Amino acid sequence: MRKGTSLLMAAVAVSALILGGIAPHPVAAQPVVTIVSDNLSGYSSSGVPRFDKYEATIQITNVGTAFTDYNPFNPNLTALGSQYYNKKGILVDAVITAPDGATQEWPCFWYQSSSGSTSWRLRFAPTTVGQWRYYIRVKYGADTVSTTARTFNCASSSRHGFIEVNPNDRRFFRFTDGSGFYPIGTDYSGYSMGGGPELAFPKMKANGATYTRAFFTSMNIEPYDVNKNGGVKSLNNYNMTRALSIDNFFNVALTNDIRVVWCLDDWTYIKDMSSQYVRLTVREAPCANVTEFFTLSAAKEIYKRKLRYWLARWGYSTNFLSFDFINETGGSSASYDWHIEMANYVHGYAEQPHLASGDNGSGELQATSVPFNNAAMDFSQYHDYAKYTQGWGIKASSPNLEKMGSNLSYPWMDMAVYADRLARLQYKRYKWMKPLSWNEFGLIYRYPGSSGFPDWNTAYADDPGARHFRDAMWAGMFAGLSVAHWKMSYMLGGPGYENGGEKMWIFKPLANYMAGEEFVGLTQETTYSVSDDTNPSPKVTCSNGQIMVVSMHNRDRAYFFAKNLTDVWARLISDWGYPGSTLPAPPNPIAQSGTVRIAGLETGTYTLQRYSTVDTNASTQIKEAVTITVNSDGTAVIPVSIGASDVGFAYKLKKQGSSPPPPVTGTPNITLTLAADNASPKPGDTVTYTITFRNTGNAAATAVSIENAIPANCTYVSGSATSAGTYDSAANKVRWTISTVAAGGSGTVQFKVTVD
Repeated sequence: MRKGTSLLMAAVAVSALILGGIAPHPVAAQPVVTIVSDNLSGYSSSGVPRFDKYEATIQITNVGTAFTDYNPFNPNLTALGSQYYNKKGILVDAVITAPDGATQEWPCFWYQSSSGSTSWRLRFAPTTVGQWRYYIRVKYGADTVSTTARTFNCASSSRHGFIEVNPNDRRFFRFTDGSGFYPIGTDYSGYSMGGGPELAFPKMKANGATYTRAFFTSMNIEPYDVNKNGGVKSLNNYNMTRALSIDNFFNVALTNDIRVVWCLDDWTYIKDMSSQYVRLTVREAPCANVTEFFTLSAAKEIYKRKLRYWLARWGYSTNFLSFDFINETGGSSASYDWHIEMANYVHGYAEQPHLASGDNGSGELQATSVPFNNAAMDFSQYHDYAKYTQGWGIKASSPNLEKMGSNLSYPWMDMAVYADRLARLQYKRYKWMKPLSWNEFGLIYRYPGSSGFPDWNTAYADDPGARHFRDAMWAGMFAGLSVAHWKMSYMLGGPGYENGGEKMWIFKPLANYMAGEEFVGLTQETTYSVSDDTNPSPKVTCSNGQIMVVSMHNRDRAYFFAKNLTDVWARLISDWGYPGSTLPAPPNPIAQSGTVRIAGLETGTYTLQRYSTVDTNASTQIKEAVTITVNSDGTAVIPVSIGASDVGFAYKLKKQGSSPPPPVTGTPNITLTLAADNASPKPGDTVTYTITFRNTGNAAATAVSIENAIPANCTYVSGSATSAGTYDSAANKVRWTISTVAAGGSGTVQFKVTVD
């Protein structure tokens, strides 16, 4: 949080002194700043609802004429020069005091209405109930002037707040109030819209979608010099018509409860001499080449000016989930450090918190250009497109996917399998504990002039029910991965994609299933015929290797998605070959039955529900509800049957009388200590080990996993693990799952070994 050292800064008084009859030099008039109005009249007398928008209109005079004497988009008062993008700047901030007395600074922005009138604006979302106080401070040249203080009240509201990474389980998001947020939705790409947000967002909301990634090359507030002729002066000269369109976008998103990841820039317009940051004979710009965009301090400062404007104008919005800096970034390793610097700049405005991320192209999760392995990146983003007959043998050309343990024993790369393996690649091999979004997902297309590929219109026409998307979306949810289709017009059934009509209904069954549920703290496991070292699945098994089970579970509940692996999405598509491929024909779907076993559960009576993944009616979506008993062995035995043409089913298994824990707003911190009752044992001795666990955080920890390897030259004493601990003979480890450890709480578990 940015702190101010005083609550009010007095304007500097300027006086003239006349000595010996000598006339004084003329003194330039100082800026005059006035808070003209605000939006309080639009709310009840109790004030601005928590997390809603407070907006004040500000007039600043005696500063010359905008764009003639100064640039209102340039907040830097020292970096002045002859270049248009370095014209004299002005710095306008609000100094805001919260009800608890904490002081923070928040940027204001220059605003131009559709009629051409101009003003400055403050937009801010109060985060605490009570009275807020602020004043506007203007710095212009050597002058600093401020308004008198104003106050407004913040009232309680039902709004959940901003979105953050859940500190209790960093695979997931949550809101400020602690309630969970699970992204379900589709991209909103500028060249695949099929309609404005007024058309798309109500349809998304009606079907339970919560999220979109906005990627508009045509709505960057810095116009691209697409003709590469130097005719566009866009740095620090933002397009106000586009800014008004973005205002509307976020207003419609708010009305329909859609959270937005906004992609600011496109690598296509940065990677070569079309970049407005690269100077030409006819173009003023700071960089000599594209590399300097990532390394030159002046270029990075200019980019931060744009980030500041974005924060000032749209940072108030709790529907603004995250910055996505550059679409499919390429370039050198300098891009890696650049992303960290820009993310940390955004994080510096913690009073209205927003996440930061980037994305790679070419089906790469780990790359040198975007630092997903760095803490500055709040979540990972993945892009890739499915080819009709693309198998693991082809995808193994990607060094990251090859590391998943891909092999040709399962040649058809089903989208559910792909989504599951992608999630396990991050969480279990790379061990990046942060949310993962496959937010450009779709079918392959061809570039003009290429051969061997039908175009994407043909591909999507052959999959009118978006089977490729549904498989990945359902499997991804249970693997800890969100999947968003890239093509809005396909989802809307727009021109060229009428086959199948509108497909927004696809979200409804998943949204119904997830309503009121939390995966936070649950263990993820997957079982099917192809395994790898990221997925030993010690607790979830299926008797039929042709049934894929993707699960989240703990001691009193389990959620899982079951899919028939003989019914792959690709069999629905017209047969054609990937150039150079010799893969077999897709399998014929055959009905499959098997038994799913989930171990490690508490003894008791459980309710098992089976959900359709295509029925959109919440009252009829549950196709089966039965009671099962978990005996002292802690194992649930669940029969599963999936027809030849069933898309798959989702299941909920809950111990009767249990309920999800309430949202947690603090952060747990588990510490472990290990002690032995015999420090110098001899061969044949029995040693008792005690593990003490403590939660030193300020919130309860749930589903705490503890494991300890059996010491070398020792043998585990069968049945000695206390508190329902289990021994894994293959890994030679003892494991426990502790359901809850309260803040400040502690406990112990024990096991015994004999010395060999």
